[in-house]
Amino acid sequence: MTEFISSFWFNQLLPPWKSDGARGWVFVIEVPHEDVQGYLDREFNLAAPDRAPYYYEAFPGRTFGILRFIDHPCFYSGKATEEGRNRIQHKELTWTFPAYRHPVTKDNLVHRDTAVVWIQPFSFDNNSYFMFSSREVLGNETQMAVIDSQEAMGGPGLRVDVGVQGMRKFKPSATSHKIGAFAIEVDNKAKTEDGQKIIESSPDLDRFIGTLSGSVNFAPPPEAEGTLQAGGVSPFAVFQGAIQDTVKQFRDVFDWDVAAYRALVSSRLRYTDVKDPKFYDGKYIDIRLMWSDSLKETFTSFFSVEGPESPPEEKEAVPGYGGGWGDNGIGYPLGKELPKDDLIDWQMPSVKLDVALAISFTANAEISAEGTLFTYGHDGAHAG
Repeated sequence: MTEFISSFWFNQLLPPWKSDGARGWVFVIEVPHEDVQGYLDREFNLAAPDRAPYYYEAFPGRTFGILRFIDHPCFYSGKATEEGRNRIQHKELTWTFPAYRHPVTKDNLVHRDTAVVWIQPFSFDNNSYFMFSSREVLGNETQMAVIDSQEAMGGPGLRVDVGVQGMRKFKPSATSHKIGAFAIEVDNKAKTEDGQKIIESSPDLDRFIGTLSGSVNFAPPPEAEGTLQAGGVSPFAVFQGAIQDTVKQFRDVFDWDVAAYRALVSSRLRYTDVKDPKFYDGKYIDIRLMWSDSLKETFTSFFSVEGPESPPEEKEAVPGYGGGWGDNGIGYPLGKELPKDDLIDWQMPSVKLDVALAISFTANAEISAEGTLFTYGHDGAHAG
């Protein structure tokens, strides 16, 4: 280790990070088991060239993940020397799923002293300050994005639009510009008092929620006791006190095919003062993946979706024009009203994701760095 030389450019928001009054929406989505295990094998179980003393395994049976949208109106560093400083606002959309982390001996024997951890393959954030801090400190795969959200006051209606830098179609004359990535809409009819029925309608979904509930310590506030239970478990266990493991790496300056540094990093996300929890029926939720050459590999890898069989004829991007949904199947897919940012190019087809159920809540949050689990290329050394 060597001393980190700080400067204005590296004056990052250091953990633990705290968020007051965060507004969250969690969308539960089923994905193929082999896609989840395949990602774990490529990113976490692969020898690089030495193997970490852990084996990551997808949950058995039908596999679910969470597309999570969080609006942070007051986000800041809780580090002793910086507490209360550098307050920012930001919004994030992340894809995350749970996995088992098994310890492995030097003889390559898997111990069943298992921990349940969360894996976050990708994240979009609209604040560059947090994006770079998240990537530099924890190694999160966070990409800069334009995120616009509108939530109906006193009701469950929600709309989230996400745009990123990219290309609709890779070709020699193409230039990178803001393109649509996600469009999310929760209909006013989605709110339901039958969260328990939705969970119990699928044994795998019930087991998914129950297994995750048993892995964390969530105690609702006294005034909410008896009101947060669904299917006999707390619905907020899926994101309360969750451990997140990340592969943190930096390219070598001489050989770009190798990493000068690669490590497994662990962090923890805790929610407190959870308020106003609500359930939503997935059949009234519309989540669209905007189909472009920049994002289709991500979508097919994690959601196992297929793009349009015959993509509509490409149109040139027109700056300042969002483009509503047209008869040719391209454009903004959630009605005639376009997003606020009219510089986002929505002129592409979209694919709809099936949602099992959703949960909304308001809470305070804290994200802390737990430590480095393993550093590759250092004689199998662990670091604290």
